[in-house]
Amino acid sequence: MTVLTCASTGKSITLLGEEIANSGEAKVWRTNQNGYLAKIYHSPTPERVQKLAVMIAHPPTEPNSHLHHVSFAWPKSALKNAQGDCVGFLMPEIKDGKELLDVYNPRRRKALKLEIDWRFLHTTALNIVSIIEALHAAGYVLGDIKPQNILVNNRALPSIIDTDSFQVINPKNGKVYNCLVGSEGYTPPELIGKDFDSIEQTEIHDRFRLGVIIYQLLFGGNNPFQGKWTGAGEIPDINELICQGLWVNGSTNLIAAVARTIPLEIVHPEIQQCFLRCFNDGHKNPNFRPTARKWLEALKVGNDRLTICGRVDSHYYSRTYGKCYWCDRFANLGVDIFPGVVKAKPSVVVESTSQAQVINNDMRGKLLQTLTGHSDWVYSVVYSPDGQTLASGSGDNIKLWNIITGKLIQTLSVNSNFVHSLAYSPDGQTLASNSLDETIKLWDVTTGKLLQTLTGHSHFVHSLAYSRDGQTLASGGFDGTIKLWNVLTGRLLKTLTGHTHLVASLAYSLDGQTLASGSLDQTIIWNVKTGKLLQTLTGHTHLVQSVAYSPDSQTLVSGSNDKTIKLWNVTTGKLLQTLTGHSDSVLSITYSLDGQTLASGSNDRTIKLWNATTGKLLQTFTGHYDSVTSVAYSPDGQTLASGSSDKTIKIWQIPAFISKAPVQPTQSQVSQPVVSKPQSQPVTIPAPQTTIPVKNTKLIKLLIAAILGLIGTQIYGYARYGVFPVNPISVIASLPSGILLERTLTGHSYFVYSVAYSPHGQTLASGSLDNTIKLWNVKTGNLLQTLTGDSAFINSVAYSPDGQTLASGGGDNIKLWNVKTGNLLQTLTGHTHFVYSVAYSPNSQTLASGSRDNTIKLWDVKTGKLLQTLTGHSESVQSVAYSPDSQTLVSGSHDKTIKLWNVKTGKLLQTLTGHSDWVYSVAYSSHGQTLASGSGDNTIKLWNVKTGNLLQTFTAHSYLVNSVAYSPNGQTLASGSSDDTIKLWNVKTGKLLQTFTAHSSSVLSVAYSPDGQTLASGSSDNTIKIWRLK
Repeated sequence: MTVLTCASTGKSITLLGEEIANSGEAKVWRTNQNGYLAKIYHSPTPERVQKLAVMIAHPPTEPNSHLHHVSFAWPKSALKNAQGDCVGFLMPEIKDGKELLDVYNPRRRKALKLEIDWRFLHTTALNIVSIIEALHAAGYVLGDIKPQNILVNNRALPSIIDTDSFQVINPKNGKVYNCLVGSEGYTPPELIGKDFDSIEQTEIHDRFRLGVIIYQLLFGGNNPFQGKWTGAGEIPDINELICQGLWVNGSTNLIAAVARTIPLEIVHPEIQQCFLRCFNDGHKNPNFRPTARKWLEALKVGNDRLTICGRVDSHYYSRTYGKCYWCDRFANLGVDIFPGVVKAKPSVVVESTSQAQVINNDMRGKLLQTLTGHSDWVYSVVYSPDGQTLASGSGDNIKLWNIITGKLIQTLSVNSNFVHSLAYSPDGQTLASNSLDETIKLWDVTTGKLLQTLTGHSHFVHSLAYSRDGQTLASGGFDGTIKLWNVLTGRLLKTLTGHTHLVASLAYSLDGQTLASGSLDQTIIWNVKTGKLLQTLTGHTHLVQSVAYSPDSQTLVSGSNDKTIKLWNVTTGKLLQTLTGHSDSVLSITYSLDGQTLASGSNDRTIKLWNATTGKLLQTFTGHYDSVTSVAYSPDGQTLASGSSDKTIKIWQIPAFISKAPVQPTQSQVSQPVVSKPQSQPVTIPAPQTTIPVKNTKLIKLLIAAILGLIGTQIYGYARYGVFPVNPISVIASLPSGILLERTLTGHSYFVYSVAYSPHGQTLASGSLDNTIKLWNVKTGNLLQTLTGDSAFINSVAYSPDGQTLASGGGDNIKLWNVKTGNLLQTLTGHTHFVYSVAYSPNSQTLASGSRDNTIKLWDVKTGKLLQTLTGHSESVQSVAYSPDSQTLVSGSHDKTIKLWNVKTGKLLQTLTGHSDWVYSVAYSSHGQTLASGSGDNTIKLWNVKTGNLLQTFTAHSYLVNSVAYSPNGQTLASGSSDDTIKLWNVKTGKLLQTFTAHSSSVLSVAYSPDGQTLASGSSDNTIKIWRLK
């Protein structure tokens, strides 16, 4: 038995039993100090002792102390022998952790019977990055990041061990204690073959190792430098592949994917970009590797965009990918690395900065059954008047269910046109449904036969309500009108006008004399007989999603995107009370039949029951893992049905004592996982027997807002191209008054990198990473033609000033197309790498192209002859733009600079510096006096072209700015960002005017129409959106 002395406390530390680990440098022992281990060196050199002293004196802040978790096994105290010599150190014991290899390797997981899904691995990656960022912030370089040094517990919380191998700098004298070891497959190319003893490393070297670890976590344990060798001879060893930058998603095809290679596209586009920057751009210039902070931001977004598969509960996939990759992989290869384990019912989670808490099952309400069968989001649920049947409307069809057995009675086919609203006739014989084709359909419930189709709305019908006598049906639409129909004859009785925006919800009073309507502009009460507007109720600050009358018709309740519920006196229009408690939009509201209770469904994934008289919150039901889009009481008031974006319907038992139930807190009591904040706390995940989802409020908002894009399009396109369907419930949820998302164009199967209006503004061109160019009719949204013939990504498209020709940049060449016929006119070759940007001169004489080969080329448009090659940038040229007089060309580059060139002579006029990251986009104002630039530093800068002076910097985007565009009058600037938003700025004042949030992923391109009336945006959600600005 060995007894040592703790240098910091003077206490005796006894080494217990046999050593539990033995490496080339030390042994590790358990000690009599509970929770601590001793690491004892074989040869404790003076250098080691000095390094230990620095580490003990300057420990990094433990980011997860509030979770009672140890993020790194940091030396706590030196241990001395009887002679007073330092022989090792005391460190905290990491309990119940598995090596990272056991977590990400499918075979190891199977052998150890670890029930781990892809979300767990995402979360683990995020947490590792969070911890490493904290270490970097404290001045430490890990130097040897490898799977053996990272342990992960069953909450996806990692711990880093072997910390005494870190590179350490003494803050007092600057002395560097190098990291002396490295691991094959994790060492950056610039360090391979070097002597670690003499190299001072930086966090830039850690960035490479971090990229490899994250790749292994997300891609089935594979190293990014693994694949099929297609070059000559034997495959080089992994160090040689790293040195040459040859990886499976590299710019060459020397390392090719095999059947089991998991494609990069399955992760969120922001994560994809991080990998490309780490291993492609970072190979050329290590400074371009994403920092831990950049990884943190990308993984947070990616984590938030995960959704669960409808077929296998252990499958998670990215919404931006649009379908379950793991199901497809199993179907194709017969291999499932996340084998289907039916888990407990999903629980709602919230972002928290406090210790994880246990779910209180009493808060859930009793879930009687879950009805599954829809393949798309469920938008509406409604009970039959006898309470025996439940109808559900979805993006796929209408289903009728037997409430007692839960069995499907029949499916009413709606030809793939999504159904957002349903209404039973009072006699229960007829069901009304809306449709994407601007019609209302009436169905015989018994036979399932379509009785009649009502036409008259000029836009998508959003809401329906039967009068209490069953003779009249009211419909509200995106055209801002309410129409009253004779149900028997199908004749339009009258049209009520007064709303200036879509009518989201309708409700008849019990006596049938009045009709309430909710809209983005206000809530209105109408006299049904005369069509006269009786009252306008104002008070909500956003779209009114749902309205309902109390059974006595004296009170009207409304639910809104402003997260509140309001109760109004119908006679006086006075606001009686406002109920708060939901943390996101209230999508559906309904009264119980006795009028004592209100039920509300929300984007926050919960259902809340309220005392209708006092406004007290009685109970919160949690169980859906996506937005609760619709709630409905059974006629007897004993059960409540809820429909959700998670594609399910749930039936809940309403307790008899509900009116006496204690008030529950308005915040959810669940906090698993806790979402990471840099240098504070990471995401935590409960043990494998529980679910692992992370709250996804922002994504839900974005997806829901995107519904306007469904207008004029076909759901078929979504199903075919894999674009995740959007929820039409909170339409234009975040659009300011006067701005309308006019339509969404779908058809591309991959990122839309570039959009451009024709000079007459009637046609829009889009270029995509699916290797196609599409031409669209802007007015109708119809696809006019698809131009194919390029085997590479289309990074940029540009119309000639006369509108007859379209230029596209893709691969290492430029193609010119006849817009009318779609014929390829010519191919311009000369670049040696990807062409990122093309631009026509306003005088139609030349075409400019910017490339990853660091050059700009000027071409004669008529002959295709190369006129000049402009050199000066030291990295890729991302964007080029001509001045209005065609005399000057501006270029933005990955070298963080903007350059202005004389087009005639090719001479460099000036270089503008100020951005701290890549310049992604440059644009001239219409008068040519000002230049705008968007950058990876998240900013937009305005420059005086003549002097080169920086005029203004716009800072509001939270992630890189991909595209900037001036309005034709030069007064407004639009910017598209990887924070998924578009922002409009007042150029003169620098004031942020508006933010558009409807894309569900990065906005890669923005373009104004020539008349300035509309704005087009292309995104990595594979869609194009047209915004009506005026």
